[in-house]
Amino acid sequence: LNEKGDPRVPNPSDHGNTPLHYAARYCTLKLAKMLYRAGAEPKQLNELGMNALGTACMFNAPEPRAKAHLHLVQWLIDNGADVNNPGLSPLHVAAWYGYTDVALTLVQRGATLWRRTEKRFTALMLAAMNNHTDSVKMLLQNGAEVVPRDVYDLSGTRKKVAKDVLDILHKAAGMNLPRKETKR
Repeated sequence: LNEKGDPRVPNPSDHGNTPLHYAARYCTLKLAKMLYRAGAEPKQLNELGMNALGTACMFNAPEPRAKAHLHLVQWLIDNGADVNNPGLSPLHVAAWYGYTDVALTLVQRGATLWRRTEKRFTALMLAAMNNHTDSVKMLLQNGAEVVPRDVYDLSGTRKKVAKDVLDILHKAAGMNLPRKETKR
């Protein structure tokens, strides 16, 4: 940066990650702010379709740095990182890894609960498949649907999907959920 380098230039040998992706990965808010002032773009995606926020959601800092990590996530959102970026969303990543506080922040900041990955998984499904009970509970408490709204009742398809998802939730998270599908 001192030599007028461009902080938006991706690293071709590491999935196109930018310096801001690295600042997010290593939870360095001070560096992220410096890169932003120099022109780094929080919305910029790497080759995997992740912005710096998605990277921060993948590499959560353990205690005692967890609060600093959450501040970095909030700062990235405040400075333009898209909570619903195309590709793998930050909420999918946080749910997959079971970072409940980060996932809650994303939901509170507008992350779409019913959005699916390329393989058709919602954040709720990813959290359940990985036995992240706290994340599953938080997503349900914040309106995640066991059967996402894009599943329509075509000759019993909705009922089969509801049963499959409930089975995953019961098995993975040990949750006591109703077995009947609720009417809409």
